Amino acid sequence: MAMLSRASSYLLRRSPAPEPTDSGSGDALSRARVAEVATFGKKFEEQTQSSIARENAVKDSCQQRINALDSIVETLSQRIRARNMVVHGLPDTAAVSNPAALERLVKARVDSVGPNRGSSPVFQSITAVTRIGRSGTSNRAVLVEYSSSQAKHRTYALSRQLRQQGISLTDELTPKQQQAQKAPDPDRIALRSIGFRTWFRHGTLWYLDQGVPRECKQGEAVSLP
Repeated sequence: MAMLSRASSYLLRRSPAPEPTDSGSGDALSRARVAEVATFGKKFEEQTQSSIARENAVKDSCQQRINALDSIVETLSQRIRARNMVVHGLPDTAAVSNPAALERLVKARVDSVGPNRGSSPVFQSITAVTRIGRSGTSNRAVLVEYSSSQAKHRTYALSRQLRQQGISLTDELTPKQQQAQKAPDPDRIALRSIGFRTWFRHGTLWYLDQGVPRECKQGEAVSLP
């Protein structure tokens, strides 16, 4: 309506002043002007709506492309982290502050519970270790990189023995995975309420059932009696 009012004012300003005439012809001229203004306003409104529709279509197309790119970036980020593991509970002291000493510590702890000490494929597959977290905080975690994701999973097989030393293992997650993990999960809440220990691996919920790790499908734990 505001556009129509502005269009009407513009046409009325541009229209020449009517010459004096009788009332009948004057009324006809006024009606003609009103009809002209109404026609112009209708076309103007149609063009405006068409422009808005095209703009919205472009926005939707751009948003779809952004979402597709976000999905690709997330997939690549997960692939990059697929060979990495975060180790919690290792000493964070000056004695292991340099990379070489930290690497020796990690390898020694993993090797101490491995099946073939000193020659375990798990021990040999560690390629790099890095302390992560803010400096000054106690017991910062350690990021461990493996030569393959299979080697990382072999270390997961030793998690029970490592827990006896106060060491726990988790995946390195992307920011999106971390955000999803922090959100309340009904299945995780249900499993914990009946005494199961739970954890996430690759974004999937797992729980320990009589010492056996089991994957929990979405909605499975919520439906338990």
